Amino acid sequence: MENNEVLFFDANSAELLELMSSNEIQRLDLLEEMLDELTLNKKPQLKGKSDPAFLQERYELVKEKASRINGIWVYYPWRNVIVRMLDEEDFIFLRTVRNHDKITENEQLTLKEKVVGIVGLSVGFAVLMSVALERVAGTIRIADFDSLDLSNLNRIFHSVFDISENKAVIAKRRILELDPYLKIEIFTEGLTESNVGVFFDNGKSKLDAIVDECDDGLVKLMIRENARKLHVPVIMETSDRSILDIERYDLDFNYPYLHGMLEGINKDVSTSRDILMCCIDFSKISDRGKLSMSKVGIELRSWPQLASDVIIGGGSACAALRKIFLGQSMCSQRIYFDLESQIS
Repeated sequence: MENNEVLFFDANSAELLELMSSNEIQRLDLLEEMLDELTLNKKPQLKGKSDPAFLQERYELVKEKASRINGIWVYYPWRNVIVRMLDEEDFIFLRTVRNHDKITENEQLTLKEKVVGIVGLSVGFAVLMSVALERVAGTIRIADFDSLDLSNLNRIFHSVFDISENKAVIAKRRILELDPYLKIEIFTEGLTESNVGVFFDNGKSKLDAIVDECDDGLVKLMIRENARKLHVPVIMETSDRSILDIERYDLDFNYPYLHGMLEGINKDVSTSRDILMCCIDFSKISDRGKLSMSKVGIELRSWPQLASDVIIGGGSACAALRKIFLGQSMCSQRIYFDLESQIS
């Protein structure tokens, strides 16, 4: 078993009993606490656990199915912990109940069936967290070949214990600790010519959208070539001035790459940097962004990204994905949110 996969056990399974016999594995029982909260949210007229009707309502709720009596045990091998919790249906209901009705129950069921791919896990991690928190998709494919550095911790919410680990592996573990019922597929070699086809369509499910947050211009072009061919919309967020690019290849099968900015590029002669430069409208870069870009390779190893910008980008990309998945009106466009200039 891989060390980044969770295992699910019924209460009476032989495998669970064997696992629990180990003195090295910790146990965490959250079922009773979750059942209390489930009761209060299934019966919102209750005034709390002190309400005289609470215990009876809880009893009736638990009687409805065996999993509320026994729970589901989930094993996290990287933590060496096994946790008792609600089954998938109750867990998802309770974890998303505060979404209602900004996201309706029927919309949440629609979103559960969606598959999104995220390439690059710096800004991409903020998108991933927003998507997972809102449960905007039920299956998430993530690709990043890079390992975590200390300098990444100005904008990616990990810890010093994760340094030198592959970013996709760390990200998957974080999401499964939030919600073990989400399906997370990882590509630790990043997105490449040899795996891009499987990333878009693995034979079981095809991407409903892809988020481009990679630093490689050639990969950006490859994403769009495949997205246009397979009619998959592309979302890209750029942290300077909080730019959100939306490319609806699902609506316009001939839409030009990045609104025409990457159309006509010869990838056989263009370098990654050439392509990255084509993605930028230099007339609209922030003054501090221009200053930093002039220092890259001289005083700075790479361009700056602030946590506040990255977090805004994660939210805006997630909102765009939700609208696409729910069939709400949204055209191909580039949007400048530029929150910092609005706070004055």
